[in-house]
Amino acid sequence: MHYGSLVFGTTLIVTLSWATVTDVRARTIPNLAPAVIAVLWLLHLPLEGGWDKVPVDLIGAASVFAVGFASWRCGLLGGGDVKLLTALALWAGGPPLIRFIVLTALAGGALAVVWLAMRSLRTLLPVPAVIALGRLGVEVARAEPTTLPYGVAIGLAGFWLVYHLFWFPR
Repeated sequence: MHYGSLVFGTTLIVTLSWATVTDVRARTIPNLAPAVIAVLWLLHLPLEGGWDKVPVDLIGAASVFAVGFASWRCGLLGGGDVKLLTALALWAGGPPLIRFIVLTALAGGALAVVWLAMRSLRTLLPVPAVIALGRLGVEVARAEPTTLPYGVAIGLAGFWLVYHLFWFPR
């Protein structure tokens, strides 16, 4: 691993962490997060000599955006989720894109199960636990949660992607 990989990988991890935490706290992913990820992809291309891979990356990202846009129009995903998925799809490109999407879906399913369990158990949590979770930025509302922070699932799959791109390439 060279210095560039360390810088790009670390910046991606920090950006994904920020997007994930923001999604949990406010149910929104800042537009700056996918923008940073896309710009990093552009900056990384000349260092890697990956210009021949650009068409495949763009076709994969466009496909993810098309399906994501349809999901957003149907109310299944938020706009920030679609933008974050699309930006990460630029990095995945080719065969890793399928693994990234499958991992995102699996993480989303696990997230939904955990979210449903938390909804069921929230009335059983003692007040100090609710206060402690609130200080960590995880609000345990006594009312029904309205949305699932799918950015968490995207972020987990994104962490896997960064790991396999920079720290454990095949």
